[in-house]
Amino acid sequence: MNDDIVAHFVILGVPAIAKNRRTIRRKGWGRCKACGQPTGKPFIGKSDLYRRWRETTDLIIMNQWRGAPAIDFPVSMNLQSYLPTRKFPDASNLYQGIEDAMQDCGVIENDGLIEHHDGSRRHHDPKNPRIEVTLVRCVKGETT
Repeated sequence: MNDDIVAHFVILGVPAIAKNRRTIRRKGWGRCKACGQPTGKPFIGKSDLYRRWRETTDLIIMNQWRGAPAIDFPVSMNLQSYLPTRKFPDASNLYQGIEDAMQDCGVIENDGLIEHHDGSRRHHDPKNPRIEVTLVRCVKGETT
């Protein structure tokens, strides 16, 4: 890997995990006129906490990326997570949320272009929780 940094983001606040506290939601609105029960097909959705984190994270990423063209080549992601408690979530769950956000915000065409997560760590920082993401271009011929 070389030092060709193509993106760096700092997202302040405690990261929310997509897999935790999922809730049952319904597609469609309205209530049954006879019994008052909600109508619509039920599905398992993301928690309100995760949805709020994603809204904020998406705004931060779009502000820091400023409409540059999407990354369309393999990259290595370094994720430094600074968390308020010593009870750390799984690292893979931390990767998932930020990778989805970067893809949805147009930073990277497909999060499958992230070849590996070199040097990623979880740290304890109760005074300033945040995540710092650095994307580095992978060298041609570099293996995962």
